[in-house]
Amino acid sequence: MEYLSPADRFRAAAIVLDDGSDIERDALFEALKACALELVHSGQEGLDELAALMDDDSAWVALWAATHLLAHGDARARDVVSRLAQGPTLAGFAAQVALDEHRAGRLQSPFDPAV
Repeated sequence: MEYLSPADRFRAAAIVLDDGSDIERDALFEALKACALELVHSGQEGLDELAALMDDDSAWVALWAATHLLAHGDARARDVVSRLAQGPTLAGFAAQVALDEHRAGRLQSPFDPAV
């Protein structure tokens, strides 16, 4: 039996969630959120793994990770979101919205319990 790390499960959930299908979106988002929180609660090592996901080939994986980290003040995340916002895709549009919310001081992580 192969064990997938929280970062691997986060990546898989982000890719499937944002593939354009509406099937099981809520369940996929909850899985993505659970993986993010598992990484966050595992200390610096988990945060480093989440930060590494900002370099993923999938724009959606990078954006989900960067949005959480940007909401929590990670300066590297701003560069990632800014780069993604330049793309002419739905992920690029979502990145621009996140950047606008950040600039307005309203950006919250999609994974925080209060959201």
